Amino acid sequence: MSASPAPAAASPASDARAALAAGVFCYLIWGFVPLVFQQMGHQGANAWEIMGHRAVWGLVWAALLVVLSRQWPQVMAVLRQPKVLGWLALSAILIAGNWTTYIVAVNDGRTLDAS
Repeated sequence: MSASPAPAAASPASDARAALAAGVFCYLIWGFVPLVFQQMGHQGANAWEIMGHRAVWGLVWAALLVVLSRQWPQVMAVLRQPKVLGWLALSAILIAGNWTTYIVAVNDGRTLDAS
């Protein structure tokens, strides 16, 4: 039986460039998010509708990433632990409150105050 070769490790410089690119990309997305929320509000969506879309599409995106990375077993192992599931539920409630507060503030023209 022959051992398969280990995958080549990325160089530290390559990792640093990838991290910088990911950071800049996330920073740009985060900067444009208030504009998207504001536009949705101008089109008639209320804060709860925007929050619902953010939660649903975030769940879809997270599920897609879990499927693509083949990590369902790890996710299911975590979800079978009642104590961990309780902490996850509490954090989800707190994050939802934070998101909703931010969306309401953006739609009321108080983006800087909410930041």
